[in-house]
Amino acid sequence: MTGLLIRQSQSNVVGNSIEDSLNPLLRVVVANGGYQMRHARRAVDDLITPLVERDPTVMGLVGGGRSVAQTESAVGVLGAHGIPILTTTLTSETLPPLSPLYFQMVAGDRTQALLIAEYAKSIGKSVTVYHPDLAQEPDRYLHSLHDQFAGLARGNDAIRLRAWRTPSTAEVECRSDEVAFYAGRETGFTDFLGHVLDTCPAAVKPTVVGDDTITRVIAQGESRRSDRFSGVSLGYVSLANRIVLAGTSCVARGRPAVDDGDPDGQRPLRIFCAGLHGLYQPRDDRAAGWKAFGAELAAQGGDRRWTGERAGLAYDAAGLYLAALVLDKRRAVPGAGDLKPNRAAVAQELRELDCADPQSPACFKGVTGRIDFRAGRDGARRPLAVLTVNDITASDVSPVCAYRFQDTAPCG
Repeated sequence: MTGLLIRQSQSNVVGNSIEDSLNPLLRVVVANGGYQMRHARRAVDDLITPLVERDPTVMGLVGGGRSVAQTESAVGVLGAHGIPILTTTLTSETLPPLSPLYFQMVAGDRTQALLIAEYAKSIGKSVTVYHPDLAQEPDRYLHSLHDQFAGLARGNDAIRLRAWRTPSTAEVECRSDEVAFYAGRETGFTDFLGHVLDTCPAAVKPTVVGDDTITRVIAQGESRRSDRFSGVSLGYVSLANRIVLAGTSCVARGRPAVDDGDPDGQRPLRIFCAGLHGLYQPRDDRAAGWKAFGAELAAQGGDRRWTGERAGLAYDAAGLYLAALVLDKRRAVPGAGDLKPNRAAVAQELRELDCADPQSPACFKGVTGRIDFRAGRDGARRPLAVLTVNDITASDVSPVCAYRFQDTAPCG
């Protein structure tokens, strides 16, 4: 919601530009898929589809939650009704084929497996992938992630897979030349981490790295405040590392902490950080609702130390819809009248975004990097990174970049 609100506040401005007639107003409607997306299909059937059918100004969805069966069903129905969806955190390889109007903003599980393999290779270590017993596990994400690692492990002795009955009973390899990769849901991660620390002496403790679900553990401080994790470092997969690495100054001063050498990436980040800073420290002329939202964020401690990647992904998703609408509007035939936006045309504009030439108007330059869908809707070429938190209990310690994959710049 933070990312959507910032994008809306920056876009719904009427000034003196001759382009104002092209700029659409951004309206956000919230639909809740329920705890762990258990009611995603119900939300589509009872709330979203009826709204879309009666309101032609609804262009599509942002979000999607978890890669579970209910989400798969919802995505398929959205496609059948001709409704685009830009997903911000879904990674299962099973999702893109379910709808021709499914657009994934982050790299999927296959790319995540490649990232971990390349990261381990870069630091001279092998990988053991710890995962739940899939015979009793219906979660599509966990199956997808396992299958991608299993494919890489064939004929490759540097990658091994090991199933657990529970995270706290996994048979851990205590080797300092090992990456222990946790391929499970965030709910079991602290049990797994504690088990590794209890089992392995410091001299032979493996490097622990969590999958992309561990961003929830990192973002929610109560998960990390156990005394037993004091001084413990942790790596995890970031789906949008540029936002996270914008650091504390993004909130405190309204500008990113570091210049990563990509001018195209810095300008969107500066604009986003200015909006985020203005949410925490609003001007006097801001609306009461804006001030109340910022006050609630501050009260909950949200994004105070660094910027959450989900805020940046939602910000870019809303920006993509706006960019597609503007591109479509510029194609209008003179004398055709005041045509309303069309969802099919917007989806096609998204499909034609292309960053082969970074200077092209068809290349979307977002806070999470350049985004295009010309080569595919599955996000396979989007950047990923391993970030490290050197003391997961310390409130003043921000993640640092350990390894970037498919990015325009290495870690600084």
